[in-house]
Amino acid sequence: MSSEPQPSLLCRLLSSTGLQALYQIGLDAHLIILSRSSRMLAYGGSSLILALFFSSLHVPDARIGLFMTLTLAGDVALSLGLALIADRVGRRRILKTGSVLMILSGVVFALCENYWVLLGAAILGVISATGGDFGPFRAIEESVVSGLAKKEERTDVLVWCELKPAGTSEGDEERRPLLNESQNDDSSSSGKHYKSWISRISRETLSIMSILWFLLMVDSLADGMANMSLTSYYLDQKFSLLKSVLGNIVSTSYLLAAVATIFASPLSRALGLVNTMVFTHIPSSAAVLLFPLPRGVVITFALLLVRMGLNNMDQAPRAALIAATVRPDERTAVMGITGMLRTLASTTGPIITGVLAEGGNFWAAFVVAGALRLAYDVGLFAMFINIKLHKDEEDESS
Repeated sequence: MSSEPQPSLLCRLLSSTGLQALYQIGLDAHLIILSRSSRMLAYGGSSLILALFFSSLHVPDARIGLFMTLTLAGDVALSLGLALIADRVGRRRILKTGSVLMILSGVVFALCENYWVLLGAAILGVISATGGDFGPFRAIEESVVSGLAKKEERTDVLVWCELKPAGTSEGDEERRPLLNESQNDDSSSSGKHYKSWISRISRETLSIMSILWFLLMVDSLADGMANMSLTSYYLDQKFSLLKSVLGNIVSTSYLLAAVATIFASPLSRALGLVNTMVFTHIPSSAAVLLFPLPRGVVITFALLLVRMGLNNMDQAPRAALIAATVRPDERTAVMGITGMLRTLASTTGPIITGVLAEGGNFWAAFVVAGALRLAYDVGLFAMFINIKLHKDEEDESS
């Protein structure tokens, strides 16, 4: 009677945290994750100071919200267009072009204080007004990583791809070669005639994704109303904290989010993708709802930690759920449209919060946002708990 040797504790740890899958996936995915972490480092810094920056320029609260809304609205067209042509033009070229625009936009912000000039730079340069990963990058990156990863390891790898809060807390100093020139410039659709986005997606996929898109738009509206830039501004107004203290609070919450995100993969294996998304998101949503109630900094900070610590644990399972639900040749378009709709829904959030803040009801934005997030959680669980994977999923690696 033979018995197989049990894997060591280190091997089990590497497997459960996704590090083994991350190591095996290859250099291209490593570069994408490094690039994304660097980008989120910049987004995290801008989310802390953007609203405070405009406040120091004596811009009214309503116009601060308008700036964020218009920035997100401008990203909608850019994200959709670039995501849908990425497979024809080349994903690497799209990412390089976006990176150059981001650099130029940063130069404009460093040298100019005109509201409308900064607005144009934020739109074209994909400056994150909310701290979230909006713009054309995310859909392309998730599509590439999903294609590179094995089916059973996709969630593990996407967890590390989604580990953006780590980039907002501290930077990495790593050196990597450039992406292989020919790796992602060609795809199964490169030689085909361009089709409209709706014709690229099957009716079966549309019937499923239309429900998920609606729920994600509700969640994104809530996120837009209580994004980290507006949250930092609210904390500054309510408690008049030193900017260094405020920065430490936000950075600590980002760091906690990074650590918690690592556990999304083992949780999704134990609970399932939908259960992980719902049961980690509900406490975060409740923390948003209760955020305005405490009068002291300590309890408010504790609620922020609960919100941020659990907020991102649903993102990698969500990307894995979408990737497993649609056909492989639909992924880039579906993820691009998903990102576009989420951004579109987010556009109305900041301006609503700006109007509420100017009327002395800043607190109400968090109450409404928390209620909307809870509605998303309930709807997601009710509609997708018994979702089935696409039949082509099993053959995608062959």
